[in-house]
Formats: sequence, structure tokens, C-alpha cells
Amino acid sequence: YKRNPNNFNNIVTLARLAINNKQQEEATTILQFVLENTQDIGLQMQAHHFLMEMKIEHANESDYGTIDTELQLLLKQYGINPYSLDLQILAAHFNAFYKKQPIEAIQILTKTLTLPLNLREEAKVKMELADIMVYDEKFNQAILYYAQIEDNLQNDDFSYEASMKMAKANYYKNDFDWTLQQVKVLKQSSSLLIANDAVALFLLITDNSVEDSTRVALKAFAKADLLLYQKKKDLALQEFQKILVKHKGESIEDETLLRIGQILEEKKEYLNALSNYQILLENHKESVFTDEALFFSAEIYNKALNEPEKAKKLYEKVIFEHPDSIFYTEAQKQFRTLRGDNNL
Repeated sequence: YKRNPNNFNNIVTLARLAINNKQQEEATTILQFVLENTQDIGLQMQAHHFLMEMKIEHANESDYGTIDTELQLLLKQYGINPYSLDLQILAAHFNAFYKKQPIEAIQILTKTLTLPLNLREEAKVKMELADIMVYDEKFNQAILYYAQIEDNLQNDDFSYEASMKMAKANYYKNDFDWTLQQVKVLKQSSSLLIANDAVALFLLITDNSVEDSTRVALKAFAKADLLLYQKKKDLALQEFQKILVKHKGESIEDETLLRIGQILEEKKEYLNALSNYQILLENHKESVFTDEALFFSAEIYNKALNEPEKAKKLYEKVIFEHPDSIFYTEAQKQFRTLRGDNNL
């Protein structure tokens, strides 16, 4: 900053890196520094957006009233205009997914769409609007919005994201054959994240359509997945646990164990999460989710339970037994750190 007081881009990038690394305190300090030292409205909006996003992510239900007030004050301060677009979208997201008020959220975004927006800005609003429609189980309306983004931003990363979300919406509404058609194309996406999501959804549907042509277990799994998307974590956990009982020994079991483990991990029930990952590893040795169960277990031992030796063994398994895993690079990095390598 002292070298170049007029350029905050690197400082904002540093804040984003801190957020990605879950270093909330450091990110907050950096963003507060930005707000104290710039008059640039765009940068101020970015900083406020990141700060509010972090608050929402780490909030308890008792904090929602305060967060709602802060969002309203910021929107009043900066006005409803294209500059405050990200804050408007965040306010709508907060209303729908946290306060469980999708109608109010849709009203916010419908008003936002009347602003003079460019195609990309309009697509951002429609993406959030479609996501909220999925939350509200208005799947056909959501699919229309995703399709509009596809048409308006062809061959753009945003378009591929809309395509993946459209596939998910069809999956939630149990239109599995149409979902398969979509993810077959998306498996070739240039975005590694979207390609991996597409492959995972493709495998979930195909693996659980062979034994059961009526797809009873798959429908139950999609229902639980939708509850997870709606942030109804406890209800989702109950539904996944029912699947384990009703469909014990079926092909759906390994992915169900993985989902349960992930939910328990989010709830900080680390030992129970590890137990589910371990059952997956012991009973489903050929599972495509083995690398995930190994990596997630290693992360728990490393970052939550402070048992580096156990973590190191599991990272090592990912490295040597699953070199094609999307977690390979991170497992290698964490393994070297725990081993004490100086040149990472």
C-alpha cells in the first residue's frame, strides 16, 4: 500500500486468499484496512460484500436480526443501483437460505432486474433467482432462468455453471434421464470443478439405476440432497440415515455414508464423522469415494483433532493409491507440511 497507495487490487486479492483459507480474522483486518483507506465506491462495495458474506457464513440463528439490519443499512447507504449489485444478491440469498423467506428474496431480485445491467450482471441476478426457485422447489421456473443464462452467455464459465445447476434442478425433481443427458456433456467441461461435479452426478445416477429400475433409493437420496441444499441439515441427516437402514448393502450405501460423514463434520461431530468414513473404507474398498473418505478423515485428524501422525498416513494413502484424485495436490501439500519439508 505504501509503495502504491492507489492500487488496492493486490490487497483485495490477499483478503480473498485469507477467506479461501478460512482465516476469518486476517481477512476481516485486511478488508477493514481497505474501507479505511479508499474512497473508491467499487472497492468499498467489494469489501463490505466479503465482510457480510463471512458474517453470514459463521452466524448463529440469533445473529440473523443484526445481520439483516446491517445489510439494510448498507443498501440504504449505497442505494439500489448496479454498484450495490453483489450486496443486493447477498441480501436475497440471506433471506431465502438463512431466514427461510424465499418470497421476500424473489422480490428483492425482481426489483434488481429492473436496473440498467449488462448481460453478465443480469446473469448473476438470474442465477441467484434460479437458485432460490430451486430452494422453493419451483424447479421448472428455475430451469427457465438457467436456460436464459446459457443462451445469453454461450461458451462462458457462467453458462457452464448454469448448465450444471440446471442438471441438479432436474435431479432434485427426479428427472434422472434428462439429468444424465446434461451431465454427459458437462463431464467434458473446461472447468475442473464443474467436470468433477458432473462426473459425480453421472456416477450417482448410473450406479443406482442398474440394481433398481424404479430408482427408489435414488429418489430418497435426491430428496435428502435437496434438504441439504436448502440448509435443512438435521432433516437431511435423518433422511440419509433412513437410507442406510432401508437400503443396506445396496449400491447407494457408500455415497450415503460419505454424505452423513460430511454433515457430521460440519456439525463438528468429528468422531462420528470419522466412524462413517471408516465404515465406507472398510466395507466399500472399490468405491469411487475412497479418496474422499481418506482425505476428509486426514483433514479431521490434521485440523480438528490435532493428530498429525494419523493425518500423515491418510494423506500418504491418497498420494500413492489415488494419484488421479482431485485431492491429490492438497494431500501432497499437507503431507509435506506435516513431514516438515522446508521447500513446499
